[in-house]
Amino acid sequence: RVVEVAAQLGAIKPKIQHRIILMLCSESVDNLRTAKGKTDLQERIRTEINELIDEKPKKGVRDVFFTNFIIQ
Repeated sequence: RVVEVAAQLGAIKPKIQHRIILMLCSESVDNLRTAKGKTDLQERIRTEINELIDEKPKKGVRDVFFTNFIIQ
């Protein structure tokens, strides 16, 4: 099952990146500086990706992790 979801994500990677960029553009800097703002963003990204691949969180993407978070 993990391989199937990974393949789905790879196939629509440009669309996922585009949607995430649009989400980030609509965020305020003040909101993203808080832990709650980052947590809310993680949840919205997870939900958006699962909608794109038509999966429920239990079978699709369960978590989103930030490895770098730079605010300019």
